[in-house]
Amino acid sequence: MTESQLIGLGGGIGLGARHVIGRLFGEMLAFPGGALVTNAIGPSLVVVGLHWGLRRSLAAEPRVALTTGALAGFMLLATVNRETVELINDGRRSTSVLVILMAALGCLLAGGLGFAIARAMV
Repeated sequence: MTESQLIGLGGGIGLGARHVIGRLFGEMLAFPGGALVTNAIGPSLVVVGLHWGLRRSLAAEPRVALTTGALAGFMLLATVNRETVELINDGRRSTSVLVILMAALGCLLAGGLGFAIARAMV
């Protein structure tokens, strides 16, 4: 398979997983929890996946399929944007601010956690 095909396949897998998590958390919470969960988990997985691939001498194509394809499709910040705009349009401005703050802080914390996990793998 070409690199573009691997990224497309990985992206489809990531988007499917994101959709399932979005439905699960969307039904459990009063705000778009699925987008927050995937965008909080994703950065950790990107760092760990990239580190794991490099340590295992995984070829560039599968690494790109995992990080650029599957995990980028899994996180998809555009979904947070869409859900936040919907909250604003529904008059739920305070909830939209909370979602933005949680997404930004969650992403930073998850990236730091992923870095710590990756360092521990060395």
